[in-house]
Amino acid sequence: MELLPEIWRLMVPYITLENLNMFRLLSRELCEYAKDYEGTDEVVSPYSLKWCLRCYPKLKRLDTGFCFVRCKDFHSFTGLEELSIQIRFLVRDTIFKPCVQLKKLYLSCDDFYQDNLDAVFQYLPQLRHLSLSNVRKVTDVALYFLDQLEALNLSGQSSITSLGIIKLKHLKKLSLDTYRGHSQIRDHAFEGLPIEELVLYNHHFITDRGICHLKQLRKVVCLKVPLVQGEGWSALKQLETIGFCSTTLNEVSNFKMAKTLTFQEVRILGPWRGLWTKLEKLRVHNTTFEYPDSIKTIMCPRLRKIRIIRCRQMMDYEELLCKTFGPKLSIR
Repeated sequence: MELLPEIWRLMVPYITLENLNMFRLLSRELCEYAKDYEGTDEVVSPYSLKWCLRCYPKLKRLDTGFCFVRCKDFHSFTGLEELSIQIRFLVRDTIFKPCVQLKKLYLSCDDFYQDNLDAVFQYLPQLRHLSLSNVRKVTDVALYFLDQLEALNLSGQSSITSLGIIKLKHLKKLSLDTYRGHSQIRDHAFEGLPIEELVLYNHHFITDRGICHLKQLRKVVCLKVPLVQGEGWSALKQLETIGFCSTTLNEVSNFKMAKTLTFQEVRILGPWRGLWTKLEKLRVHNTTFEYPDSIKTIMCPRLRKIRIIRCRQMMDYEELLCKTFGPKLSIR
């Protein structure tokens, strides 16, 4: 019995060598396809790393969250470009030496792991994207080996400080998700960095002064970041996409440079006013306004869509808003 090629492409990440031998489901052509398999758009997460690597030696993207990884397995990672792994498997300083093609690395913590991990990063010359989740045993020293990084994601508990961030002169994307608001990263860490996309979550130390250092910033998202209000952002000429969630904003007119503007669970104290020459999309979700009727006074010549969802105040002005924005408005 043979599988149709379309079905085979869906099953191939999950089939093991035992399946191939036991059921004899595949023709010779499809077996050859398996040998050349490099992964789908989704990361492959096998339960048996041994069989996965034997079946698919050219695999590019691997998540080891469901399997055990031995030191000798890393010698099979020479073609990997993306790897997700727990730090308890990184038992040697040279563990990543075979991973010469690795571009994306996702590390998560094991609560019982005590050793410092900085030295393992000296063998990753191609690494461009690093994600650390609750990894306290990686310090600024690791980033000195990774000055080529273009994307960095720090979530949970972290030992990375401003001294490490400021050394990343090629960094374009930065995400900081702090643990209970604790962080050792301050405004001066952003000086001179070419960051284009910034995500801050539960950060209580970064202010508008730090964000204004990012002259190449195109997108910023702030969730529970009380000290960021958008003051001075008019100097950020490339900033186009702005999002705020779970915070209070004093003045909404600070964001007139935006093409896409999103507010979710935000309290806005100041009125809408003036000319918004660049605004194309406005999304407002579960947000309260001190001056809800002032939105009808703004002028947005490029506005294409405005969505207002679960904003009870705005329901009272629905008829007026429909007259102002016409078919561009979606309110519910």
